[in-house]
Amino acid sequence: MASKRKSKEIEGSESGTSKKQSTTRNHGIKFKDPEQRNRYKSLISRTISPCRYPDVNAMNRLRIEEHVIRLLNRLALVEMLKPMKGFENFTYEFLSSISFTKDRSKTNKPDHRVTFRLLNVDYEMSLEAFCSKLGLANAGYIHDSWDQTLRPADYDPVVFWKSITGLNQYNSCSNKASNIHNLVLRYLQRVVTCTI
Repeated sequence: MASKRKSKEIEGSESGTSKKQSTTRNHGIKFKDPEQRNRYKSLISRTISPCRYPDVNAMNRLRIEEHVIRLLNRLALVEMLKPMKGFENFTYEFLSSISFTKDRSKTNKPDHRVTFRLLNVDYEMSLEAFCSKLGLANAGYIHDSWDQTLRPADYDPVVFWKSITGLNQYNSCSNKASNIHNLVLRYLQRVVTCTI
């Protein structure tokens, strides 16, 4: 009889320990649904690495910092790319829960929606409001004024690609950014690719 009681006490203490370890392992996140839990499991299998771009030392050595920062400013990305202290639990919770719903009913000014969780609280807002909070310039779609200032009216992607690479055709499967001749544009492409 005594041995049965002892085994129950051990089971109880072990289950309490595993529950505490589970909470620690889950970064204190209360999952909304199994989908968020699965996305979280996928995320924690990867390591969080600080972004290498833009690298001030590299830009200084290449003497391109002023030009890269000017272009990033035009895209309203400078604030977003500044180094900041990160928190694993917030990062995992946000990335495992963020969801984007595209509004296909309106073509002129669609009401795309973003939902996510932080500190176990659900948030929902328009894509425009979400981008505004992040300090992104075009709030998810191109405004006429933004389009006119950044993109020429006669813009042709093939002509543009030829002007920056010297290649006559563009093929997304085979043409790489390493073909870009201008060092500033090549570096800017790398910054955007490795960050966003």
